[in-house]
Amino acid sequence: MEQQFPKEWVDSVSQQYFKYIDENRPVNYNYFRSPGAYELRYERDGFTEKEIAYYNEILHPPNIAILEHIVDHYEQYEGLQFLDNGCGFGVLSIFLKKIGISCYNYDTLDQIGFLPTFEPVITENVPLDVDVIVSSGMYINNLDYLKLSDLKYLMIDKDWKARSTTFSDTGHKITFKNIVPDLIKKFNLKRLEKVRDTIIIYGK
Repeated sequence: MEQQFPKEWVDSVSQQYFKYIDENRPVNYNYFRSPGAYELRYERDGFTEKEIAYYNEILHPPNIAILEHIVDHYEQYEGLQFLDNGCGFGVLSIFLKKIGISCYNYDTLDQIGFLPTFEPVITENVPLDVDVIVSSGMYINNLDYLKLSDLKYLMIDKDWKARSTTFSDTGHKITFKNIVPDLIKKFNLKRLEKVRDTIIIYGK
């Protein structure tokens, strides 16, 4: 991973990211100021503090696992169109672009509060030419995903795979339909493996 993402490059991306969110504070600033160390999730996901620090805490731990998996199986994913569900500011897509992987950014912007003008373009609509959905730290509930022409892989955060309710920062209960089972059934996906103790990979 250090070969694909040299420290000097990571530092440059991090500097731009932190400058942007300081000047454009998102609704959920507590999370976005340090996705890597938020609620110390990395400890139960099997990451060391040193690993999180390498990325200057701008990558949520499940996203590091996703990157590791793609790097280790690059030929399998090369040329496929990715989509990051609940992308936030789109940081994962910047890392994917660095290794030649195209990734759409999808977000409802509830946790941000505005349409960011950070480097990646973020859409509130679902493009239909997606081959791979990745989702960490967020549920999957957009029924438009069921309209995709062909979903080849699904990389889902274990914490959100089966969850059907969550709570906002203000304590209000949010109810939603989790469509992960629907995606698995419609596209005939099978569980392939678990990366670290955080991301579950489904595929044909």
